[in-house]
Amino acid sequence: MPISGNSDIIRYCRIFACILLTGIVFSCSGLKDKDRIKIGFSQGMTTDDWRKQMNKSMRLEASLHDNVELTILDADDNVEKQVEDIERLIGDRSDIIIVSPIQSQPLTAVVERSVKAGIPVIVIDRKIGNESYTAYIGADNIEVGRNAGRYIASGIPYKEGKIKIVEIKGLKGSSPAHERSLGFGQIINRFEKLEAVAAIDGNWESESVKEPLRNILEAHNDIDYVFSHNDRMALSAWEVAREKGVENKIKFIGVDGLNTLNGGIQLVQDKVLQATIFYPTGGNEAIKLALKVLRNEPVSKNNILSTTIIDSVNADIMKNQLDKIDRQQASIENQLQKLSEQEKKYATQTNLIKILTFFLVLILSLALYSIYSTYVISKKKKLLELQSEKITLQQNEIEKIAGQEFRTRLDTIIEQHLDNPQFTVEELARRLNLSRVQLYRKIKAMSGISANEYVSGIRLEKSREMLRQTSLNIAEIAYACGFSSPNYFSTSFKNKYGITPKEYKNSL
Repeated sequence: MPISGNSDIIRYCRIFACILLTGIVFSCSGLKDKDRIKIGFSQGMTTDDWRKQMNKSMRLEASLHDNVELTILDADDNVEKQVEDIERLIGDRSDIIIVSPIQSQPLTAVVERSVKAGIPVIVIDRKIGNESYTAYIGADNIEVGRNAGRYIASGIPYKEGKIKIVEIKGLKGSSPAHERSLGFGQIINRFEKLEAVAAIDGNWESESVKEPLRNILEAHNDIDYVFSHNDRMALSAWEVAREKGVENKIKFIGVDGLNTLNGGIQLVQDKVLQATIFYPTGGNEAIKLALKVLRNEPVSKNNILSTTIIDSVNADIMKNQLDKIDRQQASIENQLQKLSEQEKKYATQTNLIKILTFFLVLILSLALYSIYSTYVISKKKKLLELQSEKITLQQNEIEKIAGQEFRTRLDTIIEQHLDNPQFTVEELARRLNLSRVQLYRKIKAMSGISANEYVSGIRLEKSREMLRQTSLNIAEIAYACGFSSPNYFSTSFKNKYGITPKEYKNSL
């Protein structure tokens, strides 16, 4: 068809430009939707700081990934609402769903429906009635209970008569309450001197324990320990004891160890709690695990987060380390806010480029600005990655500190019994509240040698020090360092150092 006149040329150019712009807009939008990852999180409730910290760490980790869209639905501690929330996330075609169950059994069916619909499910903190989920992430709640039991058992040598204990449990029907109580009972039942005189079925909230505990304290005036399944109920128990004037006679142990106002760490520092079991929220780890599942990377069915005991020995150290992590996270959030503002500006300019593509001069100027914005965003992202690595290093440092505390305690116990040839590895394990197998594994992982070799090494190092610094004869040193005979001492010394004790002393 022939084109006559400038007006026809202009009209066809306009039509062509509109078609071109429409194609660009739809093609770009299509790519964006295709690459977006939708993660849905069904939170049981947000009535406590521990769950608020979980949500916060999830949002922070998700914000580090441009293509991740995180939706958090709060069930307000209502099981029926949580089922509806998960159904909603399934209906919204989430790529993956993370669930923190209020109770185990009621959510089993809806989790199964999600998995059958092709949407993987990660359960966090609490488990459901079966293993139809894709993966679980959280601390070992049985081990949390055991740690509390071991901590109480460590006081047996310093108490005449029985140690009487009250256990305050979490919500009945929730897997953490069941597993923590199970692990706690496994340890308590091993020792005749430990007596669980009463148990309270709480619901994780502070008010649920006060009246039952008042009745128990009226019936028993000789309670030594109260183990509570979370720090909030432990604080409430302490408040009841204070009403009765016995807060200084009873030792309180909680779980969570949050670094917040009235969190477990502060309560230990304030001497309200004797100890708290650190229980990580696992929020950022859950997002990382979800992305691995979506990338079809191999993941474990059960992903266990490490935990540790926080008491007066390490509370200050833990607080300092967690304060550093909090400052790093605050810095990341600030940078992310600025990054979001930059991305909005960048998006606005990009839309203008799409609309005004046929203006070549304007395209060039906006393209240059777009390149500059991309460069700025790239630099900020690299900075965020470095800060994220620093947080990981801080977390590794916390684990290192826990290992150093074990070694110090191990060496102290060995040195206290250095002159006793009958002091065995079994006795050492008992004093550390570990099984023989656990002790062997920890020492092997720490030093690369067996437990017997480790104890023998400390005896030989002490003997060498005494050869240098004392005038005792070989036999006296042998017995002082726990060797059964001078001959055995001389043989062991030569095997380790290549010369006999006598030759070593003469060489000084």
